[in-house]
Amino acid sequence: MGKDKIYDLNLHDSVIKEIVIHRAGDQIDTVTFHLDYIEDYKTSETTNRILEFSECFAFYADLNFGYAPPDAILDAKVVSRSELIQKIENSFEKMTCKPQSLGLKHYHIETSTTGSVIDIVARNVKLTTPE
Repeated sequence: MGKDKIYDLNLHDSVIKEIVIHRAGDQIDTVTFHLDYIEDYKTSETTNRILEFSECFAFYADLNFGYAPPDAILDAKVVSRSELIQKIENSFEKMTCKPQSLGLKHYHIETSTTGSVIDIVARNVKLTTPE
C-alpha cells in the first residue's frame, strides 16, 4: 500500500535513480521518480520505491548536469499560494471547467547533490513499492 501525502514521506536523502515523464495521448500524464528510499537512517537501509505524481498539469525542471550521480533529495514540500496553480486555474477559467474543482497541488523538490529544482503541479502523489 502506498502513501499519498508528500509531507508524510521521509524523502530526505533518498536517491533519485531515474525520472520518467509519461505523456501518451489520451492517458493520464504522470511524472515518476524511481528512488532508493531511505527506510532507516541508523542502518542506511534503502528500498526501491516509486514516487508517482499523477494527473499532472505542469512540470518544470531546473536540472544541473555535469555531476556524477547519484542525486539525493534535500527537500520535498507542497507550496501554498502557488503562482503556478493560479496560472493554470486562470487558463481554465476561459473554458467550461471551474478552476476550484481541479484540486491541484504544487510540489517543490530540491536535490542536495546538484542543487537541482523540480516543480510539479498535479492532483495526486503516491509512494509505492515496484511490483
